[in-house]
Amino acid sequence: NARDGNGATPLHYAAEKAYIPIADLLLSNKADPNIQDDDADTPLHWAIKQPSITYNLIKDKLIDLFELFIQHGASKDQLNVVKLLIQNGAHVNEKGMHGATPLHYAADNVNTSIAGLLLSNKADPNIQDDDADTPL
Repeated sequence: NARDGNGATPLHYAAEKAYIPIADLLLSNKADPNIQDDDADTPLHWAIKQPSITYNLIKDKLIDLFELFIQHGASKDQLNVVKLLIQNGAHVNEKGMHGATPLHYAADNVNTSIAGLLLSNKADPNIQDDDADTPL
């Protein structure tokens, strides 16, 4: 959780570049997924605020980052992050690790605001994860 001159942590930089193994290592060693830089941006915010060229290179990894951060205690009310992901072309039915979709995570965390947003953007509530569970 060490910070640079802008209040950013190594986790901010790992998220920005979609370095999932590094983000996982940092989170496994108690890096704070909710820590904010001097502009009040969390590491997930950094991940989605990329210029379009960089974003196109990493957008397929965003579901993995989102899942990783939620698993390690990121704020469960990241509605603005989910909105930005959708606005920037993230697929609401994209499967991450263990075959779970963003709707699976919203349902697991009883986050009705994110679940509603996902459903209003055509998230499929019938998609099964690797354990054959649907979000419902």
